[in-house]
Amino acid sequence: MLLDLNGLSIEELITKNTEVREKLLTASRMGMTQNVLAQLQSASEQISIELSTRMAIEQEEAIRKKNLEDGKDDSVLNIGDIEE
Repeated sequence: MLLDLNGLSIEELITKNTEVREKLLTASRMGMTQNVLAQLQSASEQISIELSTRMAIEQEEAIRKKNLEDGKDDSVLNIGDIEE
C-alpha cells in the first residue's frame, strides 16, 4: 500500500502518522488480521521515512541559507589562495 504524501507539510505528515498509529492500535485491539495490521504498519513506516527525509532536507536548506548569509558559498570549491 503506497500512500500519496506529495504536497503534505511536515505538520500534516505528523498528524497523518498519528492517525495511522491510532488506527493500528485500534485494529490490534479489535483482533484484526495480520494482513490489515501489516498494511497499517507499512503505512506508518512510509510516513515516518517521508517525515525524516523532509526534515533532513529542510535542515540542510537552513544550513545552506545560513552559510550563504555568512558569506560562505558552498557551491565553490576553494583549493587554496594564490601566493604572490
